[in-house]
Amino acid sequence: MANKPSDQRANRSSPHMRDLTRTPQTLLDETDTNIRHLSRLIEDVDKSKTTLMRERNDLIAKHRIAHNMLKIVEQERDALAFKNEQLAGYVNRVKQGRNEAIQREQEALRQKRDLEEKVNDMGLVVGLLEQEMDRLSMQNLALATALREKEGGSPGKKAGTPKKGLGEGEAGGPGSLGGAGSPGGAKIKEEEGAAGAGEMAKAGETGEIAEGADYVGGAEHA
Repeated sequence: MANKPSDQRANRSSPHMRDLTRTPQTLLDETDTNIRHLSRLIEDVDKSKTTLMRERNDLIAKHRIAHNMLKIVEQERDALAFKNEQLAGYVNRVKQGRNEAIQREQEALRQKRDLEEKVNDMGLVVGLLEQEMDRLSMQNLALATALREKEGGSPGKKAGTPKKGLGEGEAGGPGSLGGAGSPGGAKIKEEEGAAGAGEMAKAGETGEIAEGADYVGGAEHA
C-alpha cells in the first residue's frame, strides 16, 4: 500500500520535531557528553593560557636577566676603560722616565769621555814632569859632582903650592884670618865655596824649572 502524501510530509519534518520523540534520558546523556567535551576544551584553553603566561613570564624574566647582564657588561666595560686609561698614563710615565734615563746615560757617557780626555792630558803632563824631574836630577847631580871636584882640587896643584908659614895670611899679612895657612881661613873658604855651590845649583834648578814649566804649558795649550 502506497504511502500517502501526508505521511511523506510527516517523515520530512524538521529535526526539532524528531527530537520530541527522544526520551529525557537520551537528552541528559547528550548534554553530559557535550558538557564533558566543553570542559575538555576549557581545560585545553586554560592549559594553553597557562603555558602562554608561563612563556610570557619566562620571556619577561629572560629580558630582565638580559637587561641586568647588559648593565653588568656596561659596568665592566667602564671599569676596563678606566683601567686602560690608568695603564696608558703609567705607560707614558714609564716612557718619559726611560727617555730621561737615556738622556742621563748619554750625559754620563759624555762626562766620562771628557774625564778620560782630561786623565790622558794629565798623564801626558805627568810624564813630561817626570822627564823634567829626571833631567833636573841629572843636572843637579852633575853640578854637585863638579862642585865637589872643584872644591877638592887636583893632586898635582896641591903638590906645587908652596907652604906658608904659621900665621901668614894669603894676603901677605901675618896672622890673617883669611889666609890659606890658618885653620880659620880654610874653614871660611870652605863655607864660602859651599854657599856658592848651593847658590849655583839653586839658580840652575830655578832656570830649568822655569824652562820646564814653559815647556809643559806649551804642551797643554797644544
